[in-house]
Amino acid sequence: MIRTHKDLDVWRASILETQIVISKELGYLKEDKIIDKIDTIRRMLLGLIKNIRIKSSK
Repeated sequence: MIRTHKDLDVWRASILETQIVISKELGYLKEDKIIDKIDTIRRMLLGLIKNIRIKSSK
């Protein structure tokens, strides 16, 4: 469930990653590094969301 704009950002990163994987499978993209970068950004966003939720629940 998308509760905040930060959740939406994580969802968008997932959609982008899916589009990149499809592009790679179709032969339009040969770079693997971009998928790793998107995964890193998604992890950072999830950490930020978790931190904000912890601080807001205090």
